[in-house]
Amino acid sequence: MIRGRVLSASRVWALWDRDPQRAANCIRFGPEEYLDPHGELGAFANHSCRPNASLHRHGRVLVLRALRAIAAGHEVTHDYSTFTGADDVWTMRCNCGERRCRGRVRSVDRLPAAVRSRYIRAGAIPAFVLATMK
Repeated sequence: MIRGRVLSASRVWALWDRDPQRAANCIRFGPEEYLDPHGELGAFANHSCRPNASLHRHGRVLVLRALRAIAAGHEVTHDYSTFTGADDVWTMRCNCGERRCRGRVRSVDRLPAAVRSRYIRAGAIPAFVLATMK
């Protein structure tokens, strides 16, 4: 479970000036809300272009759900793009090491169509993120 404080988009924007690392760890949590996992597990969750888990909102927390079997001792990863709306400007250079690494993590609308379709079928992209594509 990923816990944290729920912040407004404007509070996250203000964090970029004071603490950019903390702001970068905030996860979109609704149309205008972000979850700040500062000091919690979510602050250490890593991205992969071939993740083995996905995030799902349940009430006031996010939970990780396996997309496939994860061997004991393997890192649990998720794709940051699944919670990055088309209206978000954040990007990140990717060094995940996957054979099909995209090289840059961008918003959900920049995902390859086949990847986005697979994530949608798995329920890995929340409706509020998909709505930003319209």
